[in-house]
Amino acid sequence: LTYKSDPDLYKKKDFWAPCGLTYQNRAGDCEDYAICAAASLEKDVEEGYIIVLFDPVSKDTSDHAVFAYRLNNRWGINSTGFLEYRAPHFTSLHEAVIDINSVSTQSERYRQYSIYDYAGVDLVNGKDDLDGKMRRVGGHTLPP
Repeated sequence: LTYKSDPDLYKKKDFWAPCGLTYQNRAGDCEDYAICAAASLEKDVEEGYIIVLFDPVSKDTSDHAVFAYRLNNRWGINSTGFLEYRAPHFTSLHEAVIDINSVSTQSERYRQYSIYDYAGVDLVNGKDDLDGKMRRVGGHTLPP
């Protein structure tokens, strides 16, 4: 898959594509990758969420999405960014998200994140935006 922004692919500011559509296009952005990771690993993990990191203050920092999962009672992260990949060795989801935020430079760090539950959502089939179909189940502030 190659990176391509939502405005280029879908003519929309933000579009959370089902995995089948991402592979049909052979392209997507970070949340499309996170959705494909969730779809591929859904049956192999104990628990999983789409995590959206953002900075509500900065207009220069783009939102970023990753797939967070629990395996053997430990949390890991799967992301488009090689430096953000985390094997499942964190005791909490929050700890794993804080750790991936720490690899960013100070000016690119996120201030908050939201947790989205995809239970009951078909992550593979269709052409509809999945953003409104997932349920926001929490969020937290990140340390500076």
